[in-house]
Amino acid sequence: MKHYKLYQYVFTNDRQCDLTQCNLTVAVPIPPLAFKEGKEEKVWQYEQKMAAIQEQDEKRKKELHQKKDEVLTKDEKILRKSYEEVTTLEKPSLEEISQVIADVTSAHMLSVRDSLTSSIDETLQDLEAKLEKTSLPRPQALGPPTRYVPKSGNSRTKSPTGRTKTPDKKSASKSRLSQNSKH
Repeated sequence: MKHYKLYQYVFTNDRQCDLTQCNLTVAVPIPPLAFKEGKEEKVWQYEQKMAAIQEQDEKRKKELHQKKDEVLTKDEKILRKSYEEVTTLEKPSLEEISQVIADVTSAHMLSVRDSLTSSIDETLQDLEAKLEKTSLPRPQALGPPTRYVPKSGNSRTKSPTGRTKTPDKKSASKSRLSQNSKH
């Protein structure tokens, strides 16, 4: 009988509601790209590494360019100072003239040396970046790697006689035809 009264009490009386509320923010994930736009993991990793290499290369180029500008301004000041010495001379002696010439020459040599050094540093940095990019293993899904075109696009070659000659398709085909006709 006790069971019956318990059932009757539960079904006939309203219960006391005990609700605990908690505000919760849920971060919904970004919807994924379509399968057509998706990339393989290896391709994505390759692109990330290549982007990091290019970013590092740009950073190095900016630093090198700033350094080059600083050196150029310093060299310009030295050259300007040496030229001012020339204009301030009045009735110079032979020793003063030779000293001024030596100063101007050394200023020019310093400027040329700094210019060559910055050019060599720039070329070295460019080659290191290209080596780093080409040494990165490329996924087969991307196909063959791109080839770098040399900066100097001059296709002229020196002949044994010392004359410069340009390769010509007609002359090359004529020489092949003459060689084939001899045999």
